[in-house]
Amino acid sequence: MSEKDIILNVDYFDTCGNIKNDLYGEKYIDNLFKNAAEQGVNIVFWRISVVGKVFYRSNVEYIINDSIDNEHSKRVKDIMSSFDPVELAVKYARKYNIQIYIWMTMYDDYYPKISSKLMQEHPEWQWVDRSGDLYYQGVFNYCYEGLREYKLKMIKELADYGSDGIFLSIRSHAPHTDNPYDYEDMFGYNKPVVEEYKKRYGIDITQFDDVRFERTENLVRYPLYSGGPKDKPLYMYDDETWQRLKGEYHSLFIREVSEYLREKNQKLIVLVSGDYTGVYALGLTNKRTALFHADYNKWVDEGLVSGLVIMPVYQWQPALYKKPCPTVEQELEQLRRYRNDLGNRTKIYLWYDVAYGHKYNWNDIRMFAEKYLKNEKSYLLDGIVLHEEQVFEFGL
Repeated sequence: MSEKDIILNVDYFDTCGNIKNDLYGEKYIDNLFKNAAEQGVNIVFWRISVVGKVFYRSNVEYIINDSIDNEHSKRVKDIMSSFDPVELAVKYARKYNIQIYIWMTMYDDYYPKISSKLMQEHPEWQWVDRSGDLYYQGVFNYCYEGLREYKLKMIKELADYGSDGIFLSIRSHAPHTDNPYDYEDMFGYNKPVVEEYKKRYGIDITQFDDVRFERTENLVRYPLYSGGPKDKPLYMYDDETWQRLKGEYHSLFIREVSEYLREKNQKLIVLVSGDYTGVYALGLTNKRTALFHADYNKWVDEGLVSGLVIMPVYQWQPALYKKPCPTVEQELEQLRRYRNDLGNRTKIYLWYDVAYGHKYNWNDIRMFAEKYLKNEKSYLLDGIVLHEEQVFEFGL
């Protein structure tokens, strides 16, 4: 197990809310890394995203220090006026010989009172449906150069903290809001995507009178009507080419981030969930409403990423929660496709959500890690990502 990584997720915004009569400052952060190191943790993902706002001293994005009128927010404001938590996290990661990656979300910019500055300034950059009128609140489409430039500015100031790298996540709180989810693949008709598709294939994917779905095992094709008999479509477009085009913009941002981090001698780790990944409407439906192709093979081939965090499909589909939980072996088996595709060319990590309500403590980190890292199928992964730290520290 010593060759495998034990990665601990720290959502500092949540963690600091568990201390009621004090600020979760230097002595607590020191203790966090000390306990993590004693349990074999060798990598920490330190989250700076609080939906749209951020929990560090940013000169780019809104800082989470005056958003919600409650005791937690008052403590957060005091923290930001007293010290920079990311600066302390890097300091104590170094003290205990733990690698630290700053964890930033890509598709999580809206929630009441904590939306990003970018969300307020450029709502038109969000994913849009075919009508052009309905937006997926808080979920940006990286087809816009201005969006990528803005997010890259955040990456640059985060890189200045001197961490080991950046962890880019596609998890999102946006589905918990009042966003509509009428059918799968509802969004992704932003103007740059539509124009590029027409340029390549000669088809305007927004023009239609009616839509029908033809599903095969891995593909959905959309017959698009432009007048005439409804049983005789004039043309149809290929869903896979559309998904791949949307994914190109996602990959473009990953490339831009990776190239910058390389200059700083830092690495990039990215979360994926299958070849066609997207934002899932957690708690509302298990439809994927902002789907795109995740070209992880290309990222690895081009040396853009040093690792992939794999989100098992079942963990993103709450409709399956009522069924028996998969075994450790079944979870590990989901990694086989990635190992077969990528061999040992990059690190492959499994994301694991630690359930609340069991009163775990720091010592349970090793228990969870060993279940996966000492399993007969452990050759399929290079480490486990445990979500999240506060469960172990506070026995939640």
